[in-house]
Amino acid sequence: MHSLFDYLKDEHEHCDADFVRTESAVAAQRWDDALAAHREFEAGHAAHLSFEEDKLFPELDRHSGMMAGPTDVMRREHGQLRRLLAAMGEALRTHDSEAFYEQADLFRVMNHQHNQKEENMLYPMADKLLGTRGVAMLQVARDLQHGGQGCACARAAREAAS
Repeated sequence: MHSLFDYLKDEHEHCDADFVRTESAVAAQRWDDALAAHREFEAGHAAHLSFEEDKLFPELDRHSGMMAGPTDVMRREHGQLRRLLAAMGEALRTHDSEAFYEQADLFRVMNHQHNQKEENMLYPMADKLLGTRGVAMLQVARDLQHGGQGCACARAAREAAS
């Protein structure tokens, strides 16, 4: 991967795959597996959002000069996604598949729309505005991935263990 766009889009795809693992375990009513998959997904998703909020968005704000721009919208949506993930976790802990799927359906739609905004607007803007700084940030993202954070790293660890 040679750009932030490539890396972060790949993270989206890995996170989506991890989410499907949770849904599959719920469908089979394997609650322990579902909760473990959800925790893994939630941790990877949190690492992805943290990279964006702590590293990428401040740099974009600084370089674009926009203080109430697209990154504010993304931060608000991150908060909504986190709340949905927490509600799904609670439903898993109580073995409530109906409540889980209500939240999961909302999450899936919102997350898809969110990812599309990032992939179609924000990430290309980041690559254009940040240039070589974006490549340096990509190294930070890769370091996080290799340090056990993020959806892509969690998936790689599972595949290596198989």
